[in-house]
Amino acid sequence: MITPLLFLGRAETILTTVTLSWVKQTAGDSEDESDIGNMCGFFVLSTAAYADFQTVKNQSDFVSAVTGKKLTRPLVELRVSADGAISGKGAVWDVSGSWIWKDGFFCRTLEWGGDDLGYNCQEVEVNGGKIRFTSDKGTGDSADFTLR
Repeated sequence: MITPLLFLGRAETILTTVTLSWVKQTAGDSEDESDIGNMCGFFVLSTAAYADFQTVKNQSDFVSAVTGKKLTRPLVELRVSADGAISGKGAVWDVSGSWIWKDGFFCRTLEWGGDDLGYNCQEVEVNGGKIRFTSDKGTGDSADFTLR
């Protein structure tokens, strides 16, 4: 089961694979070299935006970033409260959990539609109105959310 949820990042992996396959197919069929340049430019801009994220190093900065805001991405809307609660919806199922800040990481337990997604400590980065969670202390998959 693929879960387009908090901190899993599998949806991005699939989307990237599909997108790169499309680019390869389109570029191979293109008679206009500007199409290829435009597609490459898109990926360069995406990579540059990735570098603008700043690592959140402490709990107070994390709480300041998420307090009073919804964390959203397609089919997902979550709230992460200062008191350690996580709540919201992922697709049509309820999401609930708890979190603590430990050794510079956001560590959470999470349930989605009754399924226990377990405990994981994640690196958190912010870039203006975006927040990124990277599982396994920054070595795993990433998921980006818009802060609203």
